[in-house]
Amino acid sequence: MLFLKAFADNDTELALNVEPLEEVIDDLTAAIRDKHIDRLRKGECSPELGVYLSDLLINCERVSDHCSNIAVSIIQIAKSSMRSHVYLNELKAQRSEQFIDAYNSYHEKYRLSA
Repeated sequence: MLFLKAFADNDTELALNVEPLEEVIDDLTAAIRDKHIDRLRKGECSPELGVYLSDLLINCERVSDHCSNIAVSIIQIAKSSMRSHVYLNELKAQRSEQFIDAYNSYHEKYRLSA
């Protein structure tokens, strides 16, 4: 809902929190894939179910990427700049305190159980 509110209200402050969430989603999908591979090796899951899981994870990643792209556009329009790739590269390189705090908060909120 964060993304929707940022988009509906054209809220750059909320939009700044979308990219850390997108990175947490990427981390979660990788962890879920790893856990699935472990289940396959142990014979606890079938390859057929893995296809469904893979499709679901790909779509989740795709949705989060689209949300990130729109959030970046909201931020860039507010700055009268349309250099989204430069912005994202700088954001990831600088890892501001706000970014790290948001990432850690989402990581804790959405962490997988052991």
